[in-house]
Amino acid sequence: MAVRDLTSSKIAEDKILKAKEDLEILTEELTAQNNQLADFTQITSHNLRAPVSNLYSLVEIYKMMGSEEERSELFKKFETVISHLSLTLNTLIEALSAKSHNSLERSELSFSNKLAKTKEIFSTEIERTKAVIKSDFSAVNSIRYNRILHGKHFSEPNWKCFEI
Repeated sequence: MAVRDLTSSKIAEDKILKAKEDLEILTEELTAQNNQLADFTQITSHNLRAPVSNLYSLVEIYKMMGSEEERSELFKKFETVISHLSLTLNTLIEALSAKSHNSLERSELSFSNKLAKTKEIFSTEIERTKAVIKSDFSAVNSIRYNRILHGKHFSEPNWKCFEI
């Protein structure tokens, strides 16, 4: 009969299993972080495109204006767009500092208020194209949503962040 001490073999096997578990956990964490980074990139590009486009349009209009009075009036629109851009950047900074999207603290989103802000942002285009915007929020005027995530979800719904 032969006796063999398997203690060192068992210890090595346990270390390998522990390392495998640690790698699986790390893989899950990295995948979650990559998904959050992809979400943030999408939110950033979505939320910054409109105000930057508006600023560009305003600059082009400013170049064509002759009188100081017209330029002064247009400058007020610059201030509005810059204010919205600043708010967007602050929200994106909040999103960056958030550790995960698991914290779904919800706030009230009024469709009427959101439409009014959107009209302010696009006022130059609305005036230029003489667009008429009609709305009816009588059925539902607001939802509860996650403020940081809402930019992503308006273009790609993930209803866990909304609550009507």
